[in-house]
Amino acid sequence: MARLGLVLGAAFLTFGYAKCTFLSDPGAVSGGGSSNSDFSTTLTLQDSGGAPTTSFAMGQAIQFDLGIQNQSDQADSLSFPDAQIYDFYVLDANSGTVRWRWSADKTFTQTTTSLTFAANSSKAYTVTWNGVLADGTQLPAGSGKPTQPLSTFNGQASGGTWTVTVVDIGISPTLGTWNGWTLQINHANPTITGSDAGLKVKKKFAIKATCDANCTVKTGGAAAATTTKLAANSPGLIIAPATKKAQKKGKGQVTLTATDETGGTATASVNAKTIKAKPGK
Repeated sequence: MARLGLVLGAAFLTFGYAKCTFLSDPGAVSGGGSSNSDFSTTLTLQDSGGAPTTSFAMGQAIQFDLGIQNQSDQADSLSFPDAQIYDFYVLDANSGTVRWRWSADKTFTQTTTSLTFAANSSKAYTVTWNGVLADGTQLPAGSGKPTQPLSTFNGQASGGTWTVTVVDIGISPTLGTWNGWTLQINHANPTITGSDAGLKVKKKFAIKATCDANCTVKTGGAAAATTTKLAANSPGLIIAPATKKAQKKGKGQVTLTATDETGGTATASVNAKTIKAKPGK
């Protein structure tokens, strides 16, 4: 005879009703006592239609089926300190906090209880949970994940209309609510390139520039401050007055600072030429 504290079934809820993972205590021991390798326990979950599953619709009852099997070729017994021979827990998968316990509102006769098993036989116990947690609130709805990773959109333009498609997989024809969705995009900074356009403009620089996003480009360095808008991936011409020092040299390093529509920035430097000013002018 093996003396046990309790036979356990535990459910770890990761995403509310959407996804659950489950565990039965294979040693069949809780609260003291010793395990007996001749016995094993299994825990399965069923929906309201009797189908085994780990996903449930909002508000749907969850059925716990706990099985205890004598794996020995001989008859054997289990002994318990009182009339309670099993319990079920629902725990938060992240914190391990107990959110619901089947025995919390029950009392048991304080007398030793024995279970006798024939060789290779098993016993089953079923509990149905309505999803109401220990604090009286309903187990919340779960979250969903896309069938494909959103990383497939990395590097693509984010402008335009985004569409999300939700498919009812048939868990319940009447339960469930679509509460909406949000999309947060982390944009990479733009990239800007530039070069001397090769045009001769008196006292000014002519620069050809390209930005990989819709950008506003400001000049600096050897050029006076100007602002030019560039369309994504479309080369544009920037004409910027040269500083007096650059005019005397006939050349200078022009700084381009690009800002895209999301606030991302990028800089580039261009060695450009202008028509050299005549002495005294």
